[in-house]
Amino acid sequence: MAKADWCLVSPSTGTEDTVVAVSGRETHTGRVTRATQLTINTTYGTPSIQKIVGVTQDFTPVFIKTSNLTIGATGGTLFVTGTSNSTRLTFSTSGIVAPVQYYVNSSTATSGVDIPGDPGATAQYNWRAQVAIPVNNTIYEREFSVTIVAFGVANPAVCIITQEAGAPTLVADPDSIQLPTNGGTRSFQITSNTTWKIS
Repeated sequence: MAKADWCLVSPSTGTEDTVVAVSGRETHTGRVTRATQLTINTTYGTPSIQKIVGVTQDFTPVFIKTSNLTIGATGGTLFVTGTSNSTRLTFSTSGIVAPVQYYVNSSTATSGVDIPGDPGATAQYNWRAQVAIPVNNTIYEREFSVTIVAFGVANPAVCIITQEAGAPTLVADPDSIQLPTNGGTRSFQITSNTTWKIS
């Protein structure tokens, strides 16, 4: 059986006494220790001799990562993204609807349910979850949060979505008033999302 591709040996051939260096090709991002074996055969002389050397590479503890996002005042949909190696992710939100479905690599997964195929056992995976941000009709910047709990991780990851302030609005209805000869009172409605002053 050939060794796994992630396991490197140097040198791979030799004569008589030699120290062989064994290393991993890359960081192992899966949460389960991986293993392979080296098969060493003599190439000259009779009888041929074979020895097996076991090799393991330590796992990466369970983790979850994400980053913050920004969106314009008009809102819309965007993807919260990150990486993990957990068996399942659970999403909750503040101020917006939490995603029920999300994507792990190119497959669909369900919030709070074990990810089909458990890709995090052997390597970290990329995940993305779509959220909808409403229009910001205020003149103030505002924030929404998406909290991602990864099974096996003590602290959840939090993505802060910052939404730009909306434009000021001012409507007077009606926009023309006629007062009677003797004075009297008429009224009109001001609809606005900011402070205003009549002069």
